[in-house]
Amino acid sequence: MSIFQSFLLCGIGIGLVCGTGEHCCTSSRFHAAIKIEIAVLKRGSMTPTFYIDTVMEDYDRNMKMIKYMGTIVENMGGNDETTTNFTNISDYGNGKAYNFGVYSGTPYCNVTQIDPKDMDNGCVPSSLNFTGSFTVGSGSNSVLINSFDGVIGNFHWSMQRTANECAPITYSRFGIEDDGTYMKENGMYLDVVQNVTRTGAFAIPDSCNQVINTMPLG
Repeated sequence: MSIFQSFLLCGIGIGLVCGTGEHCCTSSRFHAAIKIEIAVLKRGSMTPTFYIDTVMEDYDRNMKMIKYMGTIVENMGGNDETTTNFTNISDYGNGKAYNFGVYSGTPYCNVTQIDPKDMDNGCVPSSLNFTGSFTVGSGSNSVLINSFDGVIGNFHWSMQRTANECAPITYSRFGIEDDGTYMKENGMYLDVVQNVTRTGAFAIPDSCNQVINTMPLG
C-alpha cells in the first residue's frame, strides 16, 4: 500500500456528528464519492509531493467491511506526474485487506493482515469539539451544517457535517507524522447515499482467492 493510500484510509475513515453538537454516527451502511487533495513534505526535503484523488467508498459496519476505489494522481514537482488506479477492500471481520487491480493486462492482488479492532466505527472522536453551525441554501432547500474542530494524535482536524442526517460535507487535517513528515489533507464529499452500499461492492476477485500467503501486520 502506498503512503498516499495509508493517509487516505486514515483520513476518510473519521466519523460524523449531529446537529445539536452531540457526537453521533453514520448509518450502518453508506456509499460516497470523495475528492481529496494531499500535500506531503518529508523531513529534510524542500520539495513537497502533491496527491489528488477521487475515491468511491462503500461502508458496512455490520459486515465489518470497507471498500475504497479510486484514481491517484501524484505530482512530485514540474512535469513529474503519475496516475494510478487502485481498489482496496478491508475485511475486518476476517482480519484481511485486499489491494487489487490489473497491471500490464495481468490481474494482481496483495493481501495483508489487519487488526479487526482498527475498523472505524463511524462515530466522531470525543476529542473533537462542536464549534458552531451555519446554513447553506435558502428556504426549503436550505441545509444546516455543523462544524467540529480538535486534535487527534499529531493532527489538527476540522469537519463539517449536515445536522439532521450526519452526512459528511468537508474535512481537513494537518500535522506532522512521527517520522517528521508534514502532511496537509483536504477532503470534499461530492455525493453520499446512506443506508445502502453498491451491489457487489465487497466481492473479492479470483486473483485474491488464489493468494495463499498474506503479508503480516505493519
